[in-house]
Amino acid sequence: MVDLEIIKIGGGILYNRSCFVRAVSNLRNKVLEGKKIIVVISALYGVTDFLVESCKEVFRGNLKSQDMIRELEQIHWDYISSLENEKVKIDSQKKIDAALLMLQEFVGKIELARSNEGKHLDFVNSFGERLSPIVLEAYLLDGGIKVKQFDAEEAGIYCTEGIDCITVDYDKTSKSLHEKITPLLEEHVVLLPGYYGITQQGEVRTFGRGGTDYSAAFIASIYGVRLEIWKDVPGVMSTDPKLVREAQRMPFLSYDEAEELSNAGAKILHPKTMEPMRRNGLEIEIKNFFDLHGHGTIISSKRNISENKIKSITINMPISFMRLQGRSDISAFRDIFVKKMKDTPLRFSLVSSWGNEFSLVVKTHELHMSLEKIKEITNGSQGISIDWSSGMALITLVGEGICEDASVSKLVYDCMRRKNIMVVSPVECFSNIKMNIVLDERDGANAVRAMHQEFFNKGDGT
Repeated sequence: MVDLEIIKIGGGILYNRSCFVRAVSNLRNKVLEGKKIIVVISALYGVTDFLVESCKEVFRGNLKSQDMIRELEQIHWDYISSLENEKVKIDSQKKIDAALLMLQEFVGKIELARSNEGKHLDFVNSFGERLSPIVLEAYLLDGGIKVKQFDAEEAGIYCTEGIDCITVDYDKTSKSLHEKITPLLEEHVVLLPGYYGITQQGEVRTFGRGGTDYSAAFIASIYGVRLEIWKDVPGVMSTDPKLVREAQRMPFLSYDEAEELSNAGAKILHPKTMEPMRRNGLEIEIKNFFDLHGHGTIISSKRNISENKIKSITINMPISFMRLQGRSDISAFRDIFVKKMKDTPLRFSLVSSWGNEFSLVVKTHELHMSLEKIKEITNGSQGISIDWSSGMALITLVGEGICEDASVSKLVYDCMRRKNIMVVSPVECFSNIKMNIVLDERDGANAVRAMHQEFFNKGDGT
């Protein structure tokens, strides 16, 4: 379907009524161009965080579930209340009420049972994505655009549970979407929820924070078309603009570069987004919601090696640094260790490895759990010692060919030396496109600025 566009809209850009008006205008322009459109939408701004925190308070007995539901209703009604079409407002309010009644009944049961199992939380947290399409549908109808909104159960977005992740049941979802959604596209914009799917047993499972990117990507893959993601930035930047005002838009990234940036903590895409797009070699374009005519960042299978090799620099802090050391070569143990750590929910990055030792970093708030797991894994392994330190920063440089050029690591060391910044762990590559550096958290921001100056702004006087 060559004239079909899959558009992902994040909740971060739908933070007030004027943003919804802009979304309507942007989508109307697409319709007038003759495009058929599926919009995959996230929860409204702040709603997922509200659900997560409110559930905690409900389970602790500090908040009544009715108060949580009432506030959730008000959040969404505030957007709809300004619409001109009274019938649209009434119909939308009925849909919101029906969804919230289902939520109220469910939360009431688990509130009594004081149960906060993951599967229960998944169902509750899915309501951000159940309610946001209702609001956008109301705005589009108010603007005279034909539109249909579905939840995952109605559309048939199915998922399967793996050992450590939830993935889409591609074949079953494809069959369902082609049966239920495709016939509507001739005359309607279709709104689908991101973030969650339904298991074979009819239970709700979520794809993790940022999972709407993944939802949109597998829908694009099913239809064999490119994916357009609307964000509040012009594309993927060379680093965080909050740290470096001179951050530059990257016009092109490979799937691998985008995936490594996502895994390194850059808030551009969910790490699993590239997987379904690779399936058919489809492009992703990240565009500025407030300037769709401007250039964005295109992510594809093409390797585009930049002159300085570096595409982007990310920083994660605070993190904790851990070193495991043995009496002799422990590379075989390292491979077993990494495999076992990947089977846990703990997030970690291997940052260096040589001979009789290797090191990794973890989020500081997960340090205690990580230490316990590491001790469990190393139990019985003779002569392996563990030392750790907190208050660190992990800087990751990403770019095709970065590790093929020895001058890159030399420039990093030279740059840090000129700024009197001590590198805690040797600069090391674990793939051809990613380089890790660990240093003191207090030096983190200055290190990013210095490296950005070295690789992107050298000679311009900034």
